[in-house]
Amino acid sequence: STSTIDYSINGVAQTPVTGVTANASGNASFTSPVLSAANNGQTLRITGITVTSATPNCSGVFNQNITLSVNPNPTLTGASQAATVCTGSSVTINLSGLLASSTSTISYTINGVVQTPVTGVTANASGNASFTTPVLSLAKNGQTLQITGITVTSATPNCSAAFTQNITLAVNPNPT
Repeated sequence: STSTIDYSINGVAQTPVTGVTANASGNASFTSPVLSAANNGQTLRITGITVTSATPNCSGVFNQNITLSVNPNPTLTGASQAATVCTGSSVTINLSGLLASSTSTISYTINGVVQTPVTGVTANASGNASFTTPVLSLAKNGQTLQITGITVTSATPNCSAAFTQNITLAVNPNPT
């Protein structure tokens, strides 16, 4: 059968969804409008179904509740190099404004060259975290490390967002 679904989110009526087709077992699904983290924990209530594939169109009133689960998108407000390093050392990159107490994978480039993403970066309760780059040469001095994306891996589904947070690398030469 094909139906129109009437529903509300958190008590606010939504635009009915038309053309919802049930399979041979009577199962069907529909997609809600785009949700935000503010919808997490709110109730989506199916309030009515009208079968539109038969004449006459038959309707029923329902009160079927579904609790919405919406994960927030990753955030990032700042990135900086912890300290100038010497050639042949790794750089620690400090991140701020991450989702508090989350674990993420950080994607980044150096001078436009994609680097291996860093997994298991865990933010503290204030949303601060850090990661360490591979060993850098003097040639990297003055180049741009750009945070290009963050995927939060501590929640399902894993939510991702793109960023363009730049850091100018500071690498000093070793004495000769």
